Amino acid sequence: MHDPDAPLREAFGLILADANSVLYGDLLNYLGNSDAERIPTRCRGDTCSIGFIRYSDPARFSVENLDLTLVGTRPGIRIVREDASFEWADVEVYGGWMEYAFFATQTDLFTNSADPNRGYTRVKAYAVGEASGVNPILPGTSAQWSGVMLGRDLAVGSDRGQVLQGDATIHVEFVPTGMEADVLFSGIAVLGSGAARPDMEWRDMAVEDGGFERHESPSERIRGRFYGPDQQEVGGIFEQGTITGGFGGVRQ
Repeated sequence: MHDPDAPLREAFGLILADANSVLYGDLLNYLGNSDAERIPTRCRGDTCSIGFIRYSDPARFSVENLDLTLVGTRPGIRIVREDASFEWADVEVYGGWMEYAFFATQTDLFTNSADPNRGYTRVKAYAVGEASGVNPILPGTSAQWSGVMLGRDLAVGSDRGQVLQGDATIHVEFVPTGMEADVLFSGIAVLGSGAARPDMEWRDMAVEDGGFERHESPSERIRGRFYGPDQQEVGGIFEQGTITGGFGGVRQ
């Protein structure tokens, strides 16, 4: 049987083939207008522990049983929607697929009547790829990666859980103490309604061992890594206030 999504599935498989790194944000569960419940995650290399019992690694990611739709492109990035209805939940993913990595925001709506979590929505964000583990080489004193952020706003309201999309700019430069990264998200809006959100930024983050991060609190943090043999790409996960998601960019 002809599979119209075969080219996209093949592209996803090529990313996974050499993936050695997973970044996973905390899982956030909510029911209706309730406050989101947080399940913490911890990641090291290609493995993440979620809560106390579950582990995630690149091999666990698959699009084989999902319907795929190419919804947009940026230079070097495909924006793909993934949908599926399983016995336990309806799944919706918006992801940015690059050559060496992908990043995404996902919701699972629990639907099984035998599941005590029925009716809850679980929101998750992740980035997976071939991390270089070394800092990028800068041709001068700085370099820039441009791409997209994909997230969801969990603030109570009509847009709760809907997908946000915006521009992502990652700027890296040499400073007296080493190398630092600035990350800026701009032009953020709810897909469909176009409702705008304020810009988001993180500045002066130390770049070490091919990555950067800032963790001020569970709901105020970002973590990114450079991907590809020449650090051609960057991607990561973030949370700021009520917004959580993933981001990525391609070197300019």
